[in-house]
Amino acid sequence: LGRIVGDLLDLSRIELGRGSELRRVPLSLGPLLEANGELFQAQTSRHQLTWELPPDLPPVLADRDAVDRVLKNLLSNALKYSPGGGLVRLWAARADRHPAMIEIGVSDQGVGIPREALSRIFEKYYRVPHPAVTQVRGLGIGLALAKHLVEAQDGTIRVESREGEGSRFIVLLPVAPTPAPPGADL
Repeated sequence: LGRIVGDLLDLSRIELGRGSELRRVPLSLGPLLEANGELFQAQTSRHQLTWELPPDLPPVLADRDAVDRVLKNLLSNALKYSPGGGLVRLWAARADRHPAMIEIGVSDQGVGIPREALSRIFEKYYRVPHPAVTQVRGLGIGLALAKHLVEAQDGTIRVESREGEGSRFIVLLPVAPTPAPPGADL
């Protein structure tokens, strides 16, 4: 309930043009992925969570709390919309088509999203109706907030899904600039 209220307040501030105060710094994703993977694995016995990232992955230029909230929203949805359990995969890697970006993804083996709903999935208060998840609570603001938080950090978020097969949410965030070596400006 506290998270829902916080999300509502943040979304209202963003819509009023006040937005969140983001502090973008070089951020190593490993500890954040591991902490969220462990947190959500502890909340379920029906799902198997995995998290993967290469050891040489450069940091992103991002706000730690904002990225954490995005991950929590995506992982929470992955569990809620996979009522039968299954694999939930969390990863980070260099984006193949965008060398200056890092891809962060969450995929599940849940109910999926019908094709006609994909264009609305990031709208505020929109929830996809599905008989297998009628007990899922929420207001339909988590993905709208995630989209705003990602875009406020010069990133993008998209979804790939097939009804009955699950969903993949992919976030792209910029690689943090590499500081010049000492003496390089002489």
